Amino acid sequence: MRSITVLAPAKVNLLLRVARPARPDGYHDIETILQTIDLCDVVEVSIARGQGVTLACSDSRVPCDASNLAARAALTFMGQPEIARMCVRIGIGKRIPVEAGLGGGSSDAAATLLALRVLMAPDMPDGLLESLGADVGSDVPFFIRGGTQVALGRGEILAPATQQLAPVPLAIAMPEGGCGTREVYERYDSGVGDGGAPALRDALRALSEGRFEAAVANDLAPAAEAVQPGVRVVLDALRATGLAPVEVTGSGSACFAIARSAEEAERAASEVAGHVAFACSCSTRSVGCEVVVDG
Repeated sequence: MRSITVLAPAKVNLLLRVARPARPDGYHDIETILQTIDLCDVVEVSIARGQGVTLACSDSRVPCDASNLAARAALTFMGQPEIARMCVRIGIGKRIPVEAGLGGGSSDAAATLLALRVLMAPDMPDGLLESLGADVGSDVPFFIRGGTQVALGRGEILAPATQQLAPVPLAIAMPEGGCGTREVYERYDSGVGDGGAPALRDALRALSEGRFEAAVANDLAPAAEAVQPGVRVVLDALRATGLAPVEVTGSGSACFAIARSAEEAERAASEVAGHVAFACSCSTRSVGCEVVVDG
């Protein structure tokens, strides 16, 4: 048996613009600026003789069947005609909260694909790996790349941002209970929220100039608050620390605040910890999933 251990980072949406109504296929066209952060799951993937995919996770709320994106990623990878049939075992040490809008499931899937490429197909080009990821979930290709990326379409069309962010400290917080992505989008489609996020070009320019308050926005934030009222509690708690800007990430329910220093982020996370279910300080990260142990 050979195994690979991969860090699977979370993400925040610095900007999220969502078109209404949904496309005929049920997805929404989006414009988003995605950023990996150094809050990471730890994914161990091993292969042995045999067939099939098994998965275990440290968080009992995470399904360990074929509905798990990491398991689906392994099945997709193993379905390639040039890949030999093997038994794949996946272990996930969960640090990223579930139903948070932080992308943990997609990142775990990207980590699984990256590990299987190292183990079984080291010559597989990035483009094919990302294509397999897009078949699993819209955000999966992003986590293969990481850093600061612009995503279009349903999120699978990626381009590097005009400027990669230097390390930026953040405070992350989440209420008790997550947000179902489908329910948030349904509320948004019903008219909750005014879709007032700035234009993508303007947000990118503001980010490049360090003007975060002119760039950070999320069209889905009001819908996330409607689905999970605790989101408003978290936003208010983060704003009370004096950090700005403060915003929901993805479809929620996690929120983030940008700090001027690691110490300021740590202080803010400590201040809100008593009012929320999850809080931590972290920093932006310039890479995506990363192999840390090989063999």
